[in-house]
Amino acid sequence: MSALSRALSDYLRLRRSFGHELADAHRLLPRFVDHMEAIGVEFVTIDAAVAWSLEANAPPGSTVPARRMMAVRGFARYLRASTHVPRSRLLD
Repeated sequence: MSALSRALSDYLRLRRSFGHELADAHRLLPRFVDHMEAIGVEFVTIDAAVAWSLEANAPPGSTVPARRMMAVRGFARYLRASTHVPRSRLLD
């Protein structure tokens, strides 16, 4: 299991613990993580999120790309918040 897959599992578990049903996220985000792994990208990037969101062959006016992007944005916010960045001058 990749780090991104583990992070997704943690994210979905956390959101469910707060009472969210996550119908779209539960269905869409594993597909996004599979896409990221297939293209060899280890971190969520804007380019990867946009490319995956738009890859669905949705008819004009469809909400599929927007729903995909909304799910990825929530996951990306979680990843950003759960990442511990060492402070500058930590070893000074």
